[in-house]
Amino acid sequence: MNNRFITFTSLTFSSLLLISACSEDNSSYETPNTSGTPDNNSPVSQKNFTILFSPTEVSFFDVETGFTEQTADISVRIGDSKNQLITGERTIYFRTEWGLIDPSCTTKDGTCVVTWRTMSSSNYPSDLRNTIVAYSHGGQEAFQDFNGNDRFDDGDTYEDLEEPYIDIDRSGDYSVGDVIIDTINGRDLTGANQKHDDADGYYNGPDCAHSTDCSPVLSTITVWASGAILLTTNKASLGGTVSGLSGTLVLQSPGVVDTSISADGTYTFASQLPIGSSYDVTVKTNPVGQTCTVTNGQGTIFADITNVDVTCI
Repeated sequence: MNNRFITFTSLTFSSLLLISACSEDNSSYETPNTSGTPDNNSPVSQKNFTILFSPTEVSFFDVETGFTEQTADISVRIGDSKNQLITGERTIYFRTEWGLIDPSCTTKDGTCVVTWRTMSSSNYPSDLRNTIVAYSHGGQEAFQDFNGNDRFDDGDTYEDLEEPYIDIDRSGDYSVGDVIIDTINGRDLTGANQKHDDADGYYNGPDCAHSTDCSPVLSTITVWASGAILLTTNKASLGGTVSGLSGTLVLQSPGVVDTSISADGTYTFASQLPIGSSYDVTVKTNPVGQTCTVTNGQGTIFADITNVDVTCI
């Protein structure tokens, strides 16, 4: 597995359902002084490329209409290898697993924001976590500057960075089926080979003075970060009316707990279904000596269902 820094923070204090991040020692943090000084145009350091979500959870279904568009602010903050805010302009690009997102933004005072929007209910991620990737060209890999000379040289260590991608299968590593994001890197100088490139085994960044680990072809690299926004849905109940019953009937439907019914009248499954999901109510066990038939047993749930009726004879 190629290590990479993936850093993200919530703008709110709500639960953060994101993949884990590698850590970097920021003990030498330096507070930037941008008042009256020229812009900091240093390369963006991978360790200080941060993606944020507000909110971290979005409910994109509405019980009455089936769909109501929701939005979230996706922002990036950038800093250099000395932990100083980069105040010069940088272009940040975005890709999303699902929904619609503004393709890019330009940083001002180290940050910029785009809008992500929900879509209709089709093809949303089955685990209800939507991955968003932000990336920027012309950055540098993170390194530990043990001698404090602001250069990567002998004795320093670094984190080798792979090409960005959307982790569709949530494996934590690139695998077939994940979304490739083609960028120029040490293994592909065209940025268009249409395959995922692993880390190249060299440090990619300016002012490299290491005796063996400096990249022979690139002095910068695409830096990136990835996180997930939680999709939540409203739920609705599923039920109907039973008639002619003289024993015990058991009904079933995918996604809900089986329900046992012993008398005529209305019934409701004990568990609810997410709005937008399908239901298919069938008889699991007939009463002794009877056969029961379900009507209106299939459909998509957008509100409480009360007409899945069962007749027993």
